Amino acid sequence: MRNKIFLVSLVLGSVLLFGSCKKMIKIVKVIFTDEQVDDEVVSGEEFDDKIEAAWKLRASGNIEEGTRKIRELAEQGSGRAQYILGKAYFDGYGVESNEKLAEEWYAKSYETNKKAAESGNAIDLTNLGICYLYGYGVAKDKAKAFKLFMKAAEMGYSRAQSNVGFCYNAGDGIEQNSREA
Repeated sequence: MRNKIFLVSLVLGSVLLFGSCKKMIKIVKVIFTDEQVDDEVVSGEEFDDKIEAAWKLRASGNIEEGTRKIRELAEQGSGRAQYILGKAYFDGYGVESNEKLAEEWYAKSYETNKKAAESGNAIDLTNLGICYLYGYGVAKDKAKAFKLFMKAAEMGYSRAQSNVGFCYNAGDGIEQNSREA
């Protein structure tokens, strides 16, 4: 049960990464019922289908295999997978806890997302915003994170729109405003 509670906290803490409460609810359902998640969770974004498959492995209890797949994607250059691997090292989830390796992967995630965001892609802008919001591989800058989320949200990217709402609700990088959230 302790592992399941940890998984739920990890999923809840990562909802910004997935950008969808619907996905989060399905993953939590897998954790507590061992029910398989349907293919609707898998997105078509670059690397995302593979990340989702690895995430499903981890959520269903095959933590080491899921983490191995995340590592492969991180090594192939997925900024999102690099962040997830950094978080795994930070929490000691699927790997031995190692803050030095966590920081290294967070830094790689920041650099990857920063470079990719230069193209103006909404997904990459959002991933870079997450790095700034939480200080993954870079000094925390919630105002910069909010601006990146807003830019991506204006492009119609739903995960960024969710993040803008989160920032307004929490007062992260912008004055707290429940109405705007």
